[in-house]
Amino acid sequence: MKYLKVGVITTTHGLRGGIKVLPMTDRLDRFKNLEWVYIEGQDKKWLIKDVKIRPKDVILELEGLDTIEKVEPLKGKYLLTDEDQRQALEDDQYYVSDLIGLQVHLMNGELIGTLTQVIPTGAHDIYVVKSIDEKKEWMIPAVKAFIKDISLEEGKVLVEPIEGLLT
Repeated sequence: MKYLKVGVITTTHGLRGGIKVLPMTDRLDRFKNLEWVYIEGQDKKWLIKDVKIRPKDVILELEGLDTIEKVEPLKGKYLLTDEDQRQALEDDQYYVSDLIGLQVHLMNGELIGTLTQVIPTGAHDIYVVKSIDEKKEWMIPAVKAFIKDISLEEGKVLVEPIEGLLT
């Protein structure tokens, strides 16, 4: 089963087991549609009792986590869900988990490396590409000027870098 990282627990919230979550999505309302989550390293589904969306994070209350002592050891753990709760995306939107591992090609078809990380920023994401020989790493802004096509079916990304971007 393929798990999707939806957030990371940053700290506790209050004394009754609330958790602050740094979302790994740009659609925070997604948390209101989740019924449950997994916590990294555990097989148990944790039912979501309450969701509060704030400008920079989300506060969750999970059934069975009702004290600060139970939540404290979970700091830094990822919250995961599976594809059963995956929301449909608009055109030209992708789940980060689907992008990681795609082969990155220049417009002429030359393979240059693998997409290893997506860094969210305020304006647009940054795609981190590791070279084939794994000696270099490039950061390519995820904008149409550079990212010409993404094909999940073919497992590749087509890029058109400007001079100096891949040096």
